[in-house]
Amino acid sequence: MSNPKALQESLAELRHRASRFHEYVKDRDFDPKLTALYADCLTAIDTYTNFLADMGRVEREAVARVEKERAETGFNAGFTGGSTAAGEYHDGASGGDAALAGLAVGVVEWLLDDYSKGQARDEAKRAAVEAAGRELDAKLTAIRARLENAETDLAAKYEWGQREVRSSDPQAETDRIAALAKEGDTAGALQILDRKIARRPRDAGLLALRDYVASCDAHATAPEMKAAAERCVTRATLVPAGKIYDFHRAQILYLAADITQRAWTKELDGHSWGEAKNTTAAYAVDLWDTVLAYYPGDDDGECRERRAWALMASGNLDDAIKQVIEIQKLRQNTIRYAMNCARLCNAAGQTDNSFAWFQYAVKNLGYNNVGQARTDPDLAAMRQAKAQDFEKLMACTSTWRIEWGVFNDDITLTNTSAYAITNVVLNCHIESHGQTWTPQLKAQSIMPGETQKWENVVSIPGSRVDDGKTSATISCDQNK
Repeated sequence: MSNPKALQESLAELRHRASRFHEYVKDRDFDPKLTALYADCLTAIDTYTNFLADMGRVEREAVARVEKERAETGFNAGFTGGSTAAGEYHDGASGGDAALAGLAVGVVEWLLDDYSKGQARDEAKRAAVEAAGRELDAKLTAIRARLENAETDLAAKYEWGQREVRSSDPQAETDRIAALAKEGDTAGALQILDRKIARRPRDAGLLALRDYVASCDAHATAPEMKAAAERCVTRATLVPAGKIYDFHRAQILYLAADITQRAWTKELDGHSWGEAKNTTAAYAVDLWDTVLAYYPGDDDGECRERRAWALMASGNLDDAIKQVIEIQKLRQNTIRYAMNCARLCNAAGQTDNSFAWFQYAVKNLGYNNVGQARTDPDLAAMRQAKAQDFEKLMACTSTWRIEWGVFNDDITLTNTSAYAITNVVLNCHIESHGQTWTPQLKAQSIMPGETQKWENVVSIPGSRVDDGKTSATISCDQNK
């Protein structure tokens, strides 16, 4: 992980997890080997952090500060409720203990994996750090061996079954894999996951993440996506019982809900959400409800927002409206929220409110997909009821002029539309004293009210053009 801030946050996140689990097993009547296993896990994290700090790749104070912030803000709320969860185990051993042991081993595996990547990245500096690197590698390898031996002994002693959770990768690593999938590099994301799964073949989180990545393939069909979501739900059942694992359970169920959300969106491509009463969307609502039951925080309202759009597509307009009102302050400044509110109000017959949200998305949030707005079936009633206002808002307008210079002249274009225009091409035709100029001028984007200047593009003698023989045409994404 080359980004120092991301690496610091990942180390702090790992230490926060390990510390909470260490406290959990230490304060209850668990097998002493499990307590020692987590003490080793914390030692491994601290050893690696000190090594990276000595190499100048992270700041010790920053790692400690981020860990403290996570503790104070209740980050990873799935670790709470330990006292309740303890009552669900018998004689200090259960499938839950197996997962706790697996988590500790997984942490050290991630540290060794990150160190290995750092070695390749810092090859040129190897001479300066190889002694410290060998010492670190030896320490982490020894700690991992102790952890794996303890895990094996505990598994044999308590006859643990096949359940295993070793979702110890920091969120940044999971986000990196998900980002690759969303960017279209599903093959690259799957390669990373397959290497991890080879080491942790029963890791429910990794298996679910693989299902998610496969569903992001551009050629994945809606039925294939729904099947992947159902596999994720099955993976979630492999997570041990107990509140301490609810965060892991919620992560897997979130992937299932996300896949299902994209599946119903694909099913309704080009069709009205507000009239659909789609069964896949109804299933997505159930999944979002389950996610929120296990992880009720949803501090940014993202899960509840996506639940609202699924409610709309499943035909439950009244419940969808209640949901969007509940989270309005959290989500109102995103284009997706504003535009979907416009669609929801349109479906509910509230055309004035629909136009108000649409206008807010255009003027305040930067929405400029004119082609989509003119054809979107979920804005049809609003377009008809507010036809004059809609056309005025969607008008693509601009003014251009020649600005005279001493030797060379500039051409300017002012965007007078209510939105940004993109991929702009200005084709000018200028005649003066029997001469003709036809410059073609381009701009990637011009914001509303902004003036784009192209300097020294023409040189017209006498700073005068022939009457009626000067014109320009503009093309952009918004007037095609």
